[in-house]
Amino acid sequence: MKEKLEYLMSQTGLRSGQIAKMLDVKASVVSHLLIGRNQPNYKLTAKIIKVFSDYSPLWWLGLSDDPYAKVTTSVGSQNSETSQVGEQATPPTSTAEEPTLFETQSSSSSAKPTLPAGQGAAVGSLPSSEIERVIVIYRDKSFESFTPKK
Repeated sequence: MKEKLEYLMSQTGLRSGQIAKMLDVKASVVSHLLIGRNQPNYKLTAKIIKVFSDYSPLWWLGLSDDPYAKVTTSVGSQNSETSQVGEQATPPTSTAEEPTLFETQSSSSSAKPTLPAGQGAAVGSLPSSEIERVIVIYRDKSFESFTPKK
């Protein structure tokens, strides 16, 4: 977050006190972020994304290196089944025979939930080299991001 706030300040000419005022937090909160002492909790991160909406939420969350990465979603759309992050939505690929996200396959005796093709994979089924980042969100709304070593 430190680097992102520094980038914001260099691009906009804002000072840390002005950013704090815009976010409705104490100046020390922004100061601690800028020196790397603290990371923002969920609530502050959401506020940063909302106040500085000219920059990509994906960038703020560390999911993109591009501050202007586009986020396209198709929630509620009949033209696409999934939300695509940072790329164009693709047409649906499922057929009537494929189960929905929470249905089980009738031919399976174990009755485990299955995901349609292209809807992700079960934990542990992907090699660790394919996992880009794991984000853990705690009940107090703080979060940590872990990137596996390659």
